[in-house]
Amino acid sequence: MAEFAVTAASPVVKMVVEKLASGLWKELGLERSVYTDMEKLHSKLSTIQNVLDDAEKKSITNKALQGWLKKLKDAALDADDVVDEFQTEALRRRMERYDRMTGKVRDFFSSNNPIAFRYKIGGKIREIRERFDEITKENNDFNLMVIKSDSDRTVSRETKSLTVESEIYGRDNEKNEVIQILVDKDNDKNISILPIVGLGGIGKTTLAQTVYHNERIEEHFELRMWVCVGENFDEEVVLQKMIVQVPGEPKNSSTLETKSSFLEKELRTKRFLLVLDDLWNEDELEWEKLKPLFEHAKLGSKIIVTTRSERVASIAGTIVPPCRLQGLGIDCCWILFKQRAFRSETEEDNPELVEIGWEMVKKCGGLPLAAKALGSLMSSKRGKDEWLAIKNNEIWQLSEDEIGILHVLKLSYNHLPSHLKRCFTYCSVFPKDHIFEMTRLIQLWMAEGLIDTSRTSQNAEDIGKQYFDNLLSRSFFQDVQLYEKINQVTCKMHDLVHDLACSITEDEALVMEGDTKGISHGCRYLSVPYSSGSSIDFKTTYEAKKLRSLVLLEAGYRSNVDVDEFIFNATKTFTQLRALDLNHGGFAKLSNRISILKHLRFIDLS
Repeated sequence: MAEFAVTAASPVVKMVVEKLASGLWKELGLERSVYTDMEKLHSKLSTIQNVLDDAEKKSITNKALQGWLKKLKDAALDADDVVDEFQTEALRRRMERYDRMTGKVRDFFSSNNPIAFRYKIGGKIREIRERFDEITKENNDFNLMVIKSDSDRTVSRETKSLTVESEIYGRDNEKNEVIQILVDKDNDKNISILPIVGLGGIGKTTLAQTVYHNERIEEHFELRMWVCVGENFDEEVVLQKMIVQVPGEPKNSSTLETKSSFLEKELRTKRFLLVLDDLWNEDELEWEKLKPLFEHAKLGSKIIVTTRSERVASIAGTIVPPCRLQGLGIDCCWILFKQRAFRSETEEDNPELVEIGWEMVKKCGGLPLAAKALGSLMSSKRGKDEWLAIKNNEIWQLSEDEIGILHVLKLSYNHLPSHLKRCFTYCSVFPKDHIFEMTRLIQLWMAEGLIDTSRTSQNAEDIGKQYFDNLLSRSFFQDVQLYEKINQVTCKMHDLVHDLACSITEDEALVMEGDTKGISHGCRYLSVPYSSGSSIDFKTTYEAKKLRSLVLLEAGYRSNVDVDEFIFNATKTFTQLRALDLNHGGFAKLSNRISILKHLRFIDLS
C-alpha cells in the first residue's frame, strides 16, 4: 500500500480567518502598527484559504506540499492562540467597564496592565505575520488554484443519534459456525481459544459482538466478559477489565494479587466466554502470562480472539483452523451502501445513481466499514453531477492495492464541513477503544472553541449535539449506547477511523504510554492514562508548552498527585490551556493559582 499521509490545515485556517473577521480585537486601542499587522494577517490567511482545497488534494502524492501544509497548520494554530489572547483581553476589559472598581486596584506590572499587554501582544502578532509572509512566498512554488469546495454546504438531512443495526449482512455461515464451536466443541476441556482473523474493517468485531449477544450463547455461558485489548498488551489492564465484569468484584482498594485470586476462583466455578478484541501482541511470552489464570477454568469455557495477525492467531489459538473472514460479497456491500446512501425510494429507483453507486462499491474491496463510510458520504450528495464528482475523485485512480480503507475514509473526511473536521480530529486525543460520553465530549469541544454559536440563537450544547449526530450519521462514530436512567449516551470509534484522526493530527495530539520518552513541541492535545502502577513520568507533560487540552484517563488504579506541585507547574507551563480534565486524578481541591490560566474554559475534578 502506498504511504498514507494527511495534513489538514483548512479547518484551522478557516477558524482563524473567522475570528479575525469578527473585529473584536479592534476594541483594544492598540497601536496602528498592530492593527496593520492584524489586517495583513487576515488578508494573507484569506488568500491562502482560497487555495487550500487544491493544496490538500494534491498533497496526497506531493511530499513537499505535505511539508508546506504542516508548517501552515502549525503557524495557524499559533495564530489562533494569539487571536484568543486578543479576544480574552477584550472580554476582560468589557467586564472592567461593567465594574469600574476592578480597574482602580489593578497592579501596573500585572499581566492585565494595558500598556504591558500592548507591548507583549504587538511582538507576538508581528512574529506571526512574518511567519505567514514566508509561508505565502513558498505557496507560489506549488501553482495552486482556487477551487470551489462543497464541504461547508449545509446538508438538510434527518439524523438520529441512536442507530442500532440488528442485522449482520453476509456472515450467517460464519456466525452459525462460531456459535456451534463455542457451544458444542471441546466441552471436555478447561479452555479453548478460537481466533477470528481478517483485515481491518472486515467485520471481526461485529461478528464477535453478534455472537456474544446471541441467545444460545447467553444461555450456555454463566459468565461473559468483553475486553478491548488494542495494540499495547498490558496484563494488568486486561485482568482489571475482566474483573469489573464479574459480579461481586472486590473493592478498588484491593491489591492486584487479591483481585487475580478472586478472578481465578470465579473462573473455576462458572463456565465463561471471554472475548479479547483487537489483539496485536505477537510476543508469545506476554501471552504466557495470562495462561495460568485459565488452567483450572470450568470445563467448556471458551475465549474468542479477534486479530489482524495470523501469527497472533497461531500463538493464541487452540481451535484449528481459525475463523478467517474474507471480504463481503458485492451484493452485501451494496446493501450496506444503499441503506445509508439513498434518502428515499425515488433516489433508489434512479438508474443513473444506482449505476454510479455500484461502480464505487466495487472499489470497497469487500470491507463493510468502507461500504458504510462511502454510503454515509453519498447521502449528503444530491443528483447525478455530485455523485459523479465523487466517483471521478482522483483517489480512485490509484490501484486497488493502493486505495486501501484509509483512503476511502479520507474521502469521507474531505467532504465534512470544517467545523465537523475539527470536532472529529479532536477525538484523536483519546486512545483506541475509548468509550466517549457524548455530554463530556461536547463540553470539551466547547472549551476548544469548536462550536460556532455566532449565527444562531441555539445554545452551544444543542449545537454540539447536532455535531455529534452528524458525525454519527456519517459513520465516524459507532456502537452507540443509551443509558436512560442517567440520561447519558456513549459511543466508540472504529480503530481504523481513529487511525485516520491520528494521521491528520500527527504529533499535534498524543496519548502517553509507558514508553513515551518525550513530547513534541507542537503537541496541543494530550491524554495520560494515570494509575499508581503506571511507569509514566507525569513531569514529562510539562514539555508540551502549547498544550490546549490535558485529559487524565482511568487506568484501573488511583493514587494521589502532589496537587500544589502540579498546579504550580501547570499554571507556569500550560499558558494556552482550554480544557483540564482531572476526572481520574484523585484531586480533592485546587489552589487559587489555577485562576492564572486565563484561557481555561473547562475543568473537571469529579
